[in-house]
Amino acid sequence: MKNRLPFYLLGLSPLLLAFFVWDLELSANSPNTADNKLNLSIPDAIVENPRLRQYNLYGELEQLIQGTELLSFANENRLQVTRPSFVFTEQSGDLWNISALEGNFLEQQNIFQLEGEVKMLRQSESLPLSLTTSSLNLDLDGHSVQTLAAVLIEAPGHRISGNGFRADLNTNQFEILDNVVARHDSL
Repeated sequence: MKNRLPFYLLGLSPLLLAFFVWDLELSANSPNTADNKLNLSIPDAIVENPRLRQYNLYGELEQLIQGTELLSFANENRLQVTRPSFVFTEQSGDLWNISALEGNFLEQQNIFQLEGEVKMLRQSESLPLSLTTSSLNLDLDGHSVQTLAAVLIEAPGHRISGNGFRADLNTNQFEILDNVVARHDSL
């Protein structure tokens, strides 16, 4: 019986840890904590290496979303993803790869706010393209992106930069909003 006591304590430790985290969250959110100066944002759930795949009616991959870590903040209706990456398949079979250092998914708007070293790559034999920027909003429902930050777009023989960008990934229509500078190599 003496040998089983540490085993039972080991089994209770996750429960005790969960109670401790729950108690910290309640005390951090209570109005009695010195004018709420202690504002801890504790995630409700943590998922390592999350991966979500969406297929069309023919069983072909339409969308892949993944990251290295996902934190869920239910009180804020927000998911935070470390190193998020997205793959969208166009009807033509071309792929869009979008990645960043961090992303925040705003559940009510179905938008990912991407921050830090944002890269968009279009894998296409006829029209490959890369875009880099510091931040980007990705609308998952409309397959559209936009930013007010500086952007650099590069394609074979072309280099375009400017401030602000909008694109519809369904129709491949792009718009740079301000200070457009373009360089096209001659044939």
